[in-house]
Amino acid sequence: RAAALRSDLAAAREELRDARAMAKAGGDGPGGEDSALSQQEHEQLAAEARSSGRAAERAMEAALSSQAEARSMEAAAATARRELAALKARHETCLELLGEAAERNDDLADQLGDIKTAYRAQIESLIGAEIKGPRAWLGEGGQQLRGFMRLLRAPQSSRAKVRGGGAGARPGPFAWLRGAGTKRPDTRPETAPTAPTAPEPTAETGGVAAEEPPTGEATVADGEPAPAQ
Repeated sequence: RAAALRSDLAAAREELRDARAMAKAGGDGPGGEDSALSQQEHEQLAAEARSSGRAAERAMEAALSSQAEARSMEAAAATARRELAALKARHETCLELLGEAAERNDDLADQLGDIKTAYRAQIESLIGAEIKGPRAWLGEGGQQLRGFMRLLRAPQSSRAKVRGGGAGARPGPFAWLRGAGTKRPDTRPETAPTAPTAPEPTAETGGVAAEEPPTGEATVADGEPAPAQ
């Protein structure tokens, strides 16, 4: 568009120069009518040239403003391209992070499912509908427990044999539980009795040893019961 306006301006200037040259040539001629016609044509051409010049100037200004707008639009387009590239990079990064988060979520979901399955199996094995008495709950240890309970709940004949020490009777480790009473026998070693020692004389007794009690009287010391007379 600017190039077309420049060509129009150049053509208008050429026409103006031609009009001026024709006006000068007509004024020097002998005929008065020819000179009057040439003067009118000269004025008309001059007016057209002036209007063309003004139009050309306006077109030039419009072309310059268009060029400025084009440069600003190019700068805005470059900025938009840079922002678009940055947004694409961020979008790719977000997609990668989203993929990693999805994988992590799947792993956690699988782990949670395994934990729930194990927990459900444990609960069902303990208190669920598949429990079939103490044997199912205790497993192989239930037999040992039942054998131990049978040992504690032996019949009266076995208890008599154990207490009496008859032939073939062998007391078990819990034989004392089957005996009379519930007191466990004292298995501490016995110590020999020590002879009483005479008390030493003190200042309170005037240097004389304290008299021993008569043989007919009994004393109680250290929480021991008095012997029978």
